[in-house]
Amino acid sequence: MTDIYDVEFLNQYVKIPKNISEALDAKYAGEYESVRHCLGLVIVNLLEFGQIAYSRTKKFYTEHHTQYYTYANVLHALEIALADGYAVELQRGYRSAGYKRGWSSTLTAGPRLAEFSMTDKLELDVESLPLLSVDDKPVYSKQDLELVRERNDTILRSRYKISFDEALTLNRDYWNKMVIDSRQTETKQKCFNRVGLTRIYKSGLMGRWFQRGKMSFQQLSEGEREKLLLNGENVAEIDYSAMHPHILYAWEYKQCPKDFYESVMNQCGCTRFVAKNIVLIAINADSYAKTSRAVNNNSWEEMRANRKRAIPESVLYDELKKTNLKPKDVVEAIREAHPSIAKYIYSASANKLMLAESDIMTDVLFRLMQLDIAALPVHDSVIVPHWHEDVARDIMQKTYHEHTDFDIIIK
Repeated sequence: MTDIYDVEFLNQYVKIPKNISEALDAKYAGEYESVRHCLGLVIVNLLEFGQIAYSRTKKFYTEHHTQYYTYANVLHALEIALADGYAVELQRGYRSAGYKRGWSSTLTAGPRLAEFSMTDKLELDVESLPLLSVDDKPVYSKQDLELVRERNDTILRSRYKISFDEALTLNRDYWNKMVIDSRQTETKQKCFNRVGLTRIYKSGLMGRWFQRGKMSFQQLSEGEREKLLLNGENVAEIDYSAMHPHILYAWEYKQCPKDFYESVMNQCGCTRFVAKNIVLIAINADSYAKTSRAVNNNSWEEMRANRKRAIPESVLYDELKKTNLKPKDVVEAIREAHPSIAKYIYSASANKLMLAESDIMTDVLFRLMQLDIAALPVHDSVIVPHWHEDVARDIMQKTYHEHTDFDIIIK
């Protein structure tokens, strides 16, 4: 039997070809449209991958549902697929770290699956993908933008319309052409092999690109992402160095020092890992109490995540303890090393900073798309085929300068 971790997870965002949807509409006219849709998802995923895994947990579908993809609809569609011979169940109730949301089962092609065929290359169905999420409201079409009008903010509504068009273009004409292969990674967390990204806003801010669902390349560690294949090619991940501190300096009309974190390290004797994490936490919190709480929460989350990682990562609380430092010691070092941006400590600037960052990254993605270079965003970094690394690096530098009038190191 194929190893459970080599089985693709049922992707709810794939496009169902017209010939399959019409056949299902005719054969199962008595079923709800949503059930026929989910049955189509099962069939298309099986045709593409041969074997698929799916969740048996209600919470999974609560978090990752679409207009049709719900717990009841999927399980009913699976019953039909099994009863009518389109699928055969290989394994029930498989408990795995990779599918941590709950019990998962695997299916393989049944004897009657041959009644269907894929007439086109597998694509994402952008109509079922929420292209934007605005204050937790999913936006599938421009008409859905009416849901976010309660702020009565003309500027915001204009931004969302532009963002919707950008998200539609990137998903339909760019990411839809890409295939991710995560089989070389050591982690047991596999990702969807097709990309569908949603730009998420909170009160007009943040705006970062996320792949919905936990089967995402963005959930992998940096080391594991380097082992991905993008369109069959090895990749390089290029990221902006100290981007949020650089943006803060730019807001003050100053060039950020190249040794931003090193100067904090020299001030208090902490490691670069500690300096970087405390800087980001302190800027994004609104008080020392919340900074300290965030350190503790971060440590708990990282320790839990390390149980599933092939190579454990550093835990902030432990690294502070090694140098006999408290968060407030590092915060004071930030004030002394960087008085120009000291006012942003405890300023709760996270969402505003992420919006500036995501606007820059969106421009980077469009420029790479125009050059026909595949790229996947991970907040302030991009994953590209390795031989395009120099071009991507140059585009990232120029785009940042155009947005801020200053320079930044690209790692």
